[in-house]
Amino acid sequence: MARDDNSELQEALDLLDMGHFFEHEGIEYREKTGSSGEQYNLHHCPACGDNKWRVWMNQETGLGNCFHGDCHVKTFNKYSFIREYLDNPPAKDVVAYIKRVSADMGWKPKRKPVERVVTVLKESDLPTGCINLPDVNGNNLAYLEDRGINGKLAKEFRLMYCQNGSFFYDGPIGEREEQFYRERVVIPVFDLHGQMVTFQGRDILGTSSRKYLFPPGLPSSGKYLYGGHLVKGKSELAVGEGVFDAIALTAAFRSDSDLSEVGAVATFGMHLSDDGADGQVSYFMVLKRLGLKRVTFFWDSERRAIKNAMVAAEKLSKLGLTARVAILPPDQDPNESSFDQIVSSYYSAHNIKDPVGRRELLRKIL
Repeated sequence: MARDDNSELQEALDLLDMGHFFEHEGIEYREKTGSSGEQYNLHHCPACGDNKWRVWMNQETGLGNCFHGDCHVKTFNKYSFIREYLDNPPAKDVVAYIKRVSADMGWKPKRKPVERVVTVLKESDLPTGCINLPDVNGNNLAYLEDRGINGKLAKEFRLMYCQNGSFFYDGPIGEREEQFYRERVVIPVFDLHGQMVTFQGRDILGTSSRKYLFPPGLPSSGKYLYGGHLVKGKSELAVGEGVFDAIALTAAFRSDSDLSEVGAVATFGMHLSDDGADGQVSYFMVLKRLGLKRVTFFWDSERRAIKNAMVAAEKLSKLGLTARVAILPPDQDPNESSFDQIVSSYYSAHNIKDPVGRRELLRKIL
């Protein structure tokens, strides 16, 4: 691997928050405090398959161990852990995957990667066999209904269902390649103009090793605000981490007549990308010019999430926005919370510039 490639990989690994990675992939973990500082304790070892919570990883460094006696790896870092999780594919595939996940958290390489030139992504560019939700008979997916996303919300956010389709793209030397989308919700991502720019595929069976699929060659979703095109002109916004968080927040606010005009967006992770005119911070600047005044972060209630939300809130407060951090019940994100819990958390959110509120947030972290 060339020196520049090594440098890019290291930058991507340095930014990669493993807690975000675990949530992104549906990996079961707990946060613990040990003699070596804050630790992740994982239910399952991707190397030996042990499922007795014997994997530990330092939150700060990403270095860890599997304490199952027969594990052939035993010690690992971020790279080796992800390589084992992906079932040891070629190194180029591991690197490409790490860069893709890190890009969704806001990392951008110094050398701009080759991207498919797309002005407007059409539905015909999506995986084959996608159908709009609800379907022509008004049917919605049980998976979405169980998550509180009815047909009306599915239509508003233009969610789709792909039973067994494929996304075709050009490989690194121009060869035709195929990415399979079986039993996935296809989630289109739009820019502020309402133009489709990329998409994600969410596994709905829980059997795939990849919770989310990202289309090779298309822009990273981490540079956009999910749902941003739907909230232009609103004076108040709530910010969730993932797609389903933004939709849950939208539904919760509409259940309260006093909050029905509060919009919701998602950042595709607990970070705000900031790259001049090409990042999420610039999106908030545009929304501010269109009337946005107050932003409230809903990045769940874990210490790591509150700390990240405080950093993001500080960024937006420097734009002249009132930035707050809401605290949900323990171990819940918006998509796992009731409407009443979301509304209550919104009303009691802490202003990042208010000394009392800031002390309360720091107390939650410490």
